[in-house]
Amino acid sequence: MKFSDPGEGDSAGIPWRGRTINHSPFAGDSGKADPELEQALVQWRSDEIGIRNLVTALTGKRVIVPVMAEVENLVVDPDTSLVSDKDSSTGVVCVSAPDGRVALPVFSSIPAMTRWNKNARPIPVEIERAALSAVSEQWPLLVVDPGDAQPPIIPRPAVWALAQGRGATWIPAPEDNAVKQELRRLLLPIEQVVEVDVDKGRRAETAVVLSLRPGLTKAKYDAVLVRVQEALSGSELIAERLDSVELRPQ
Repeated sequence: MKFSDPGEGDSAGIPWRGRTINHSPFAGDSGKADPELEQALVQWRSDEIGIRNLVTALTGKRVIVPVMAEVENLVVDPDTSLVSDKDSSTGVVCVSAPDGRVALPVFSSIPAMTRWNKNARPIPVEIERAALSAVSEQWPLLVVDPGDAQPPIIPRPAVWALAQGRGATWIPAPEDNAVKQELRRLLLPIEQVVEVDVDKGRRAETAVVLSLRPGLTKAKYDAVLVRVQEALSGSELIAERLDSVELRPQ
C-alpha cells in the first residue's frame, strides 16, 4: 500500500507521502498447524517417518517463534532436559537440548506454543527465516513443539539447509553418498582400517563404522582411533554435513 497524500506526517514528523507499507503475509493466519506439517509430526512421534521427511514437511511452512518478556531458566520438559532461557536484547527464547547445545524453539501452532508456555507471545515466520535467525545467533539446533512429547530436534546441517532454502533437498549424513565417499577417502588410507561405512548413530546423529584388522593391541587400536579423529576434523565436507559423530569400530 502506497501513501501519496501530502498531508500530515507521522508522530516523528516524517511525511507519509511516498512510503510503502507491506501487508503481513500472515494477516489471515488462524494460528492453526499446517495440515501437512501436523501429519508429519504425528508420523514422527509414531516412528513412521525419519528426520529427512520431517525436514521436508517443514520446508516452506509457517511456524511460530515465541517471544517472552521475562524468563528465568524455565523447565520446559524434564524428560528431555529442555530448559528455557532468553536473549536479553530480543526476548527470543532459546532452549537447552539434552546434549547441552542451544536450540531455537519453533511451534507448529499457537495452541502448541500455549501448551508450552501461556505467557509467550507468538511471532509467525517462515521456517527459513526462523532457521536463519538461529544460525545468526549461533544456535545450532531447532526444536519443534517442545511442550509436546518427543519433540523433534532438527540437527545443525538441516538447520543450515533450511536457512539456505534447501530444506527439501537436505539428506541426513547416514543417507548421503557424498559423506560415505569422503569417509572412505579419508579413512581407508589409514593402516589397520579395512572398510568404512556409515550408519544411524545410537548416541549421536551418525555412526562411522570401522572394520579394523583383527588382533590389534590396545596401543595400536587407540592410535588408529586418534588418526581417524584427526582425519575427520580436517574435512570441510564432514564438518558441514555431520552434526554429531560416534565411532563404531568392529
